[in-house]
Amino acid sequence: MNNSKVNGWSADRTNAYVTEYWTPENPSNTYCRLNSTNPQNVTPPLVLDKSFIRLDNISLSWNVPQKFLKPLTISSLRVYGSIRNVACWTKEWDYWDPEISDGPSPRTFTLGVSLTL
Repeated sequence: MNNSKVNGWSADRTNAYVTEYWTPENPSNTYCRLNSTNPQNVTPPLVLDKSFIRLDNISLSWNVPQKFLKPLTISSLRVYGSIRNVACWTKEWDYWDPEISDGPSPRTFTLGVSLTL
């Protein structure tokens, strides 16, 4: 959603971010004043830089050495964990995930144990 142009029907429902809208004291060329109507076919769309670097996945696992498992009569034991969508760095993007526009990307944590008796 491009909140730089506020169409009259949605002015009271789309301001999810603190935005420096145009006011006489803040004559911004980026965000129009609230309650303005700005047909999208009259002016060109706002071009935003959505460049980013993402650390997408970290996975770690550890096979417990046999010397610790022998007294417990366990053949093998592996402990593992992973994190998905670890971090995202952007240059000038203040909103949700730059790859999608309708909300944040979830960060997923997985922990587990694989055991063989």
